[in-house]
Amino acid sequence: MHRSIVPFTLTSLALALAGCPSNPATDDAGSGGNDTGMSSMEDAPATVRCPTMDVPSPEEQMPPCCFRYSQADQQDTPEMRLRFISIDEPAASPLASTAVESVLNTALQRETFNWLFRTTGADADGAIEIATGYGTRNTDGSYTLGSADYMPITLPGTITGETITTETVAGPLDIPIFDETGAVLQIVLRLRDVQVVEANLTEMRSCIGTRRGNSFTTGATLQGYVTVADAREGMINVPPIDSTLCSVIAGELATPAGMMPMCDRPQSTWTAKPDSLCDASGCETNMTGMTDVCDPDTTCNAWRLLAQFAAVGINIAE
Repeated sequence: MHRSIVPFTLTSLALALAGCPSNPATDDAGSGGNDTGMSSMEDAPATVRCPTMDVPSPEEQMPPCCFRYSQADQQDTPEMRLRFISIDEPAASPLASTAVESVLNTALQRETFNWLFRTTGADADGAIEIATGYGTRNTDGSYTLGSADYMPITLPGTITGETITTETVAGPLDIPIFDETGAVLQIVLRLRDVQVVEANLTEMRSCIGTRRGNSFTTGATLQGYVTVADAREGMINVPPIDSTLCSVIAGELATPAGMMPMCDRPQSTWTAKPDSLCDASGCETNMTGMTDVCDPDTTCNAWRLLAQFAAVGINIAE
C-alpha cells in the first residue's frame, strides 16, 4: 500500500508549454540561467558555481548545493528550502514534462515560490518531526514558515545516520501559487497523504543533493496525492492554458472549441487518468498497469504525485 508541488509561475508555465526553450540563456558565471538544463559540466568534477542571475542575494550562496545558511551549528534542527524538483508521476501528465520542470525550477531559483522544511529532534538516531509547508523570504534574508492562511503540517519521521524518512500525514497541505510578482494568488494546489519517502543530508546537514552543472543531483523523494475533486476547484486562464487544474493534470492545456473541459468528459478518455483512490482512511495507488485498488477509467479519484528534490540550508526565523 502506497501512502503519502507543486508550485509554478503560471505566466511562465504558459510560455513554456507554448514551446519556449527549456534551457534559457546562461548567466554571467557561465552556468544556466535556471537549474533545469544539464550542461557538459555535469560529467566533469568542476568547481560548483552558483547562479548569479535571477537569484535574490546571490552572494549568500555557498557550494556544493548553493545553501544560504550553514546548519553546522544546528544539526539537531536543520532548516531547509526546496531548491530543485523533478516530477516523475503522473508520468503522462504535463506536470511531468521537461517544459514544466524548467518553469518550476526557474521559480525556485528566483524565490517567487518557497517550500520550507524544519526538522526537530535530530540530535541522535531515532524519532524526529518535520514541519513543512509554504514559506516567505524576509527582507533580512531569513524565512518564515507558514502563514495565517497557509499553515504547515508536521510529518513524524525517523533519522538514521544522515537519512530521513517520514510517515504519511493526511493533511491536506495547501500550496499557494502566485504570479511572477509573488503578490497575486493564481491557484492553490492541495496535496493529501504527504510523505518524505527518503532524504539524504550532506555537508553538515546543509544540503540535500548537490548542484551539478546547470542542474542538481537530487537526494530526496516526496510523495503526495491530488484528488480530482480538489483539482476541479481551480481554474487556470493564462493563454495558452484555459482550463481547470483538473483538466491540465489530466492532459489538456486548453479546451478545444465546442468541447467540454477534459475533466467534464468521461474519465476513460483522459490522457493522464487517475491512478489512486483517496477516502477518509487515506490514499492507495494501483500497482503499475493494474486495477487492484481502483479502475482508472471510472473509480480512481486521485493522482499520485512522486517527485525527486534537492534542498538547501536556510535560516527560518522564529
